[in-house]
Amino acid sequence: MSPQAEAFFTAQLKGEQPPSRATMELLYGLAAKIAERHPWKRLADTALVLVEGLLPGDLSYCSFMGALGQVFSMHAYVGREGLRGFRKIERGDPITAGELWAQTRCLFIEFVRPGGLTAPDRVVLRSLGHPVRPGVWSPIYRSIRRGYHPWYITNEEGILLAKCAEAALGFLDVMEREPKNYWDSPDRYPVVVQDGGKAGGYEVRAVRLPAAEEPIPVIPNLDSTRVGRILAEGLPRRGVLQLGQIYGAAGIGKKNERKACFRAVVAIDAETGFAHRPSALAPECSDGEALLEGIYGAVEGSRMLPVTIQVGNAESKLLLEPLARALGIGVEVRKALPAFEMARRSMLEMFGDAGSIVEPEAARE
Repeated sequence: MSPQAEAFFTAQLKGEQPPSRATMELLYGLAAKIAERHPWKRLADTALVLVEGLLPGDLSYCSFMGALGQVFSMHAYVGREGLRGFRKIERGDPITAGELWAQTRCLFIEFVRPGGLTAPDRVVLRSLGHPVRPGVWSPIYRSIRRGYHPWYITNEEGILLAKCAEAALGFLDVMEREPKNYWDSPDRYPVVVQDGGKAGGYEVRAVRLPAAEEPIPVIPNLDSTRVGRILAEGLPRRGVLQLGQIYGAAGIGKKNERKACFRAVVAIDAETGFAHRPSALAPECSDGEALLEGIYGAVEGSRMLPVTIQVGNAESKLLLEPLARALGIGVEVRKALPAFEMARRSMLEMFGDAGSIVEPEAARE
């Protein structure tokens, strides 16, 4: 790729629109402004700034990370899906990188040392005249899509990220002119609205943060042929299965391809701890389809029907109930699923998962 390339990340974004030179120049200029202002010296990682008007019927949610002195970045959480991921981190929920990537939508600019740059990052930076050498921090731009590892931004994502960065910088301008605590009560946050009539082009007002509602569960269709075949076999009924999904940080995909997170549904015999063969799942597979596949696989593999299925939440119970009724199986919600949790930890360790990415409160104080 020549230094004057008009598009970047073309090999990594086949079938998608790669970011244009104009988009990357815009992002580079905004990243430079963020780096100059060191917003993480003034704002906590949880100081969320809402941006109105960029998404149809929804908000974007921006935060600057760097208060702990470890990661320096600006994150733009996209819509309610992005907000749910942010809230899990804000609450300190124990969550692995794979679990977070499986449940959120986010765009970000991160500042890294040369060792954190990929070859495509270096192409962009050198083309834009940025010095890539020891001791110099450099911006990179990434997108997190539900169920996938962070990957290079498309042109559309780059434009949205740039608009979020502009609004976040506009908020910093307002905060300097009107210094006050914009997070003065629980769930109260500043929202930034573009206003050409205002100095700086942005207006800021305080609002209650909308609840990050969980999406309405989509009840999956039953495979009537598969259900009929299972019932026709007159399988014996025995035992209790604990069922759940496992998300890992292991990447699945080829070179120069967006990597999917490892995802599997696992059924465990609650008494013996025997793990039925896991079913690997694509990111696009719905939770309902995933859970049904776990039951189909366990029953067909063991040649037995469980008396009861135990799951960890009411949503999973709702998604399983049509199949459970068809097969004459009971479904229970349990706060603890010890057999499943043991299998989950074992599988994540096998894939080299680093564990929770959220620090304990004591470590953050």
